[in-house]
Amino acid sequence: MCCFIKINYYLWVLFNTLKINVMVTNEMTITRKEFIKLTNTLDPSVSFSHLFMVTEPKMNKGGRKGLNQYYEKVSKFTKTRVLVGMEYEKRRQKTEPDFKVSQNRIFDTHLNSFLGFNSKYNRYYLKYEWFDSVPPKSEYKFNGDPIEKKLFEEWLIVSNNVLNYQVVNLNNLHEITLNHTKYILTGEC
Repeated sequence: MCCFIKINYYLWVLFNTLKINVMVTNEMTITRKEFIKLTNTLDPSVSFSHLFMVTEPKMNKGGRKGLNQYYEKVSKFTKTRVLVGMEYEKRRQKTEPDFKVSQNRIFDTHLNSFLGFNSKYNRYYLKYEWFDSVPPKSEYKFNGDPIEKKLFEEWLIVSNNVLNYQVVNLNNLHEITLNHTKYILTGEC
């Protein structure tokens, strides 16, 4: 499936209809491993960022017979403005002072305020939060062709978070803008 997403990344040129204005004064192409090191040097305080990512939407397979014809064949291209550099538990405690996070199901190690790491699968994740006032802009492709979300929406797995807090596998993140610098990420973690 990873190759499918990589191939679809090159279709991002078609995705440029999603416009998000970003004040960029510098642009750098760096590897994902270099980006991991870079996050250790960044100011750990919260900051706004712009992301471009290509992911595979989480869907139900459709039972043992695999009735979902879209399963593992849809790519989601997303551009969004988000908040990075914060911790979910601290953000939730602003509205629910007694809130405590149980075991994190995505990653087991917080590397810094930007990244988490899953040692079982050897994966890095960027932590971010998006806001209802600036929702993510997404387009979908089915086998490389544009598709309307409503055609496969019944198969999507929807999370019910109080905050719009999410993580993205660093291998699915292709661009991130931090401190007016746009980083284009290459290679695998």
